[in-house]
Amino acid sequence: GFAVCPCHRVAAGPARMQTNEDPVNFVRRVFSLVFEGESLSKAVSGVRDFFSVDFVLDADGRSLNRSDFEATLLAQRSRVVAPPRIAFSRLCASAPHDGRITVTSVHTSHLRLRSGSVSQRVIAVLEIDVASGLLVRCDELTRMEPLLPPGRLTVSEQPPGRLTVSELRRLRSDSGANDVPISPEMACWPREAAIAYFSSGGVVRPVQQMLAPPPPPPPPPPPPP
Repeated sequence: GFAVCPCHRVAAGPARMQTNEDPVNFVRRVFSLVFEGESLSKAVSGVRDFFSVDFVLDADGRSLNRSDFEATLLAQRSRVVAPPRIAFSRLCASAPHDGRITVTSVHTSHLRLRSGSVSQRVIAVLEIDVASGLLVRCDELTRMEPLLPPGRLTVSEQPPGRLTVSELRRLRSDSGANDVPISPEMACWPREAAIAYFSSGGVVRPVQQMLAPPPPPPPPPPPPP
């Protein structure tokens, strides 16, 4: 792998990867148009131009086909106040093998929501079909790194406790995600994990290490006198 400049931009160029195109530059083109572009209609067109009809996204254990991915993209874009900004820390491409090229990306996606700002630290392994020049698969792991507004407590300073249903409903409303369900287990989630879940349309769930431990059982009654 090799480090790349986070601020580098690549022109849109033709759809699908060209015969002599660097796979890393192709992935940059895809991200620039589909995820960072101002035009939502061009983002949707990019999904259909760059991604195979058989595309599969495995994101944090949830599997999406291309239609699911497109719907999720539209839902996420509707909940942000500006297009995401992506900073790549590493990008590397493999040699072709069995008709596919694998591109591994480590990047941070910065999201501005109505309820505040969050960053998603992402490791993505993308597979490109050499013959068609289209993306056919992506395996992705995401970790949330909140950027809290001024005056808010940091995560480590936030007092322990459970999120109430009314708090979860408020966070859901602030994220414009009233169609995303609330489950009982979310009472033990950190606040920033709930915000990330709602802002992603219910796709991004906290990893086990982020979850608060269950409350201890009540102490036994005192022995009889």
